[in-house]
Amino acid sequence: MQPDAITDLYYLPSINFFAYLTNKKNILVEVQSHYEKQTCRNRCYLLGANQIQRLSIPVVKPTPQQTYAEIRIDYRERWQDIHWRTICSAYGKAPYFEHYAEDLRRIIYTGEEYLVLLNLKLLTLCLGLLRLPVNISATTAYVADYGNGCSDMRGRISCIPTDNTDKAGYVQLFGQSFVYNLSVLDLLFCEGPQSIFYLQKTAFSSGKTKVFKFGF
Repeated sequence: MQPDAITDLYYLPSINFFAYLTNKKNILVEVQSHYEKQTCRNRCYLLGANQIQRLSIPVVKPTPQQTYAEIRIDYRERWQDIHWRTICSAYGKAPYFEHYAEDLRRIIYTGEEYLVLLNLKLLTLCLGLLRLPVNISATTAYVADYGNGCSDMRGRISCIPTDNTDKAGYVQLFGQSFVYNLSVLDLLFCEGPQSIFYLQKTAFSSGKTKVFKFGF
């Protein structure tokens, strides 16, 4: 099955990520490249009452040659409780929270050993909730060039929230101005079944946008 594109695999990916997938059928996610620290492979961004909040999954310290597929989650920290409390605090009063929360909570608390497997489960859940009919498969070896038939989006889809006023908004719970490109959870909990229509009208753009500065 020829993939339409190859992308990175993120933790609860951004709106940009899913907007890009709206006209794709078969996607490869890269899991065989060397693991890079401080990326959205193990982090996502939500909108809380006071600021944009970053959630990060702790991982067992990787060796320089370890691939993404080999990275283990570090359960010495109670990250699941922290993430779930933060999600509930940010979106507990959102219109569609109760419709999606239990499925999300169940996956976060599975105790998955490897980061890749957790992220794949969450990606599959989000695609289902969005009703996006995209086939996802993971790489089994690193390939530098997939040729002209496969768009290489590795490292090109931003997962950082922006104040890009070119993007249409939707009603968010907090803030006086719209924040674009949060985790897709923000869209799902606020818009529910209408989320897919928002993604379809949001053109993916890799152009330069002003990035928020975070107080972490």
